[in-house]
Amino acid sequence: MQDSLQDVPIVQEWIGWGRQEEREKQIKDESQTLLVIVQGRFPNLLSLAKQFASQVSDPAQLLAVMAKVSLAQNSQQATQALAELAPKQQS
Repeated sequence: MQDSLQDVPIVQEWIGWGRQEEREKQIKDESQTLLVIVQGRFPNLLSLAKQFASQVSDPAQLLAVMAKVSLAQNSQQATQALAELAPKQQS
């Protein structure tokens, strides 16, 4: 019965909503963690981090940048890492 319920369109829609909500929560939580890291290590970059973090839609990208900022030796390296979150310009 459980398998047949998963085939019902409304159930699939609910599952999709649940996944989307979980993804949005993950992005929000990881963005907040990034801001805490930046505040602690490079407070002068906090406004830049807030600007870029608010536009992120990929949790994997956010985690990668979080790791780079954590390991950055100086503000320049942290800035370069944060720039990876900047929206890409269309050519």
